[in-house]
Amino acid sequence: MTESATRRLVRIFTPADLRPLLSVAQALKDQLHNIHRADLDHKVAHVQLQWWSEEIQRLAQEVPRHPLTQQLLSLGISAQTAAQALVAQWESVARSFAGFVPPDDKALEDELYAAEGLSAQLLSATLSVDQQRSARQLTLVRALSEVLTHIREDAKGQRLRLPLISLQEAGITPAQLQQEVLPAEVLKLAVALSARVQELWTQLVPARRAPTASRLQGLWVEAALSQRRLTQAQARGFVPVLTHDRVSLPELLLAWRTARGLSG
Repeated sequence: MTESATRRLVRIFTPADLRPLLSVAQALKDQLHNIHRADLDHKVAHVQLQWWSEEIQRLAQEVPRHPLTQQLLSLGISAQTAAQALVAQWESVARSFAGFVPPDDKALEDELYAAEGLSAQLLSATLSVDQQRSARQLTLVRALSEVLTHIREDAKGQRLRLPLISLQEAGITPAQLQQEVLPAEVLKLAVALSARVQELWTQLVPARRAPTASRLQGLWVEAALSQRRLTQAQARGFVPVLTHDRVSLPELLLAWRTARGLSG
């Protein structure tokens, strides 16, 4: 699989000793996420899901078969830590098959961390408690930003990832979500969640000043880029700026300033 421009930046800014683990984590995430591809036969997908369930059990027993899970152990990650992180990822994929919709804001954040936090969870084995907290918050900044940036296309594809209670309280029906123009109530919810992204970013300010912040430099850069794209999309009524996975010059400068602020 070709490495995306954003991932390339994350890898470049990740400390050299953590890059192999980050690469394996990203590859494993892709393996599990690809099980739920729209073009994959449903029966084949379930077979793959079952195989990965068995592979995670083998990993916990230190006898994995897949090259990526074998590589995890060779990088010094304990079998239990690796299996626990992959269980969270696997369960998230299984829930997506069942059409799970998070009931409230907390459930949404828990689900996003389960779905998108494999890198942070595996890196956490090498981090302090404070760094682990920062890794989770950075993952949520990125994941929430991406959900909101793509809220219109998700709605059209019947994959709106907003809290069920919030949708019900706003009186939003599935039919409304298929409209060319999203209901004002949906945009209002998106604005509220955007404020949550800003709150998480503000909470991270003290961690940014910590001497060990550069350990998470790649995650910081990724979160900063996602937040910037959300800000652009929100200014356009949650219409994303099409980048075709290119990183613009302003984004390169943002990545450099973010990394410099952590290491300087």
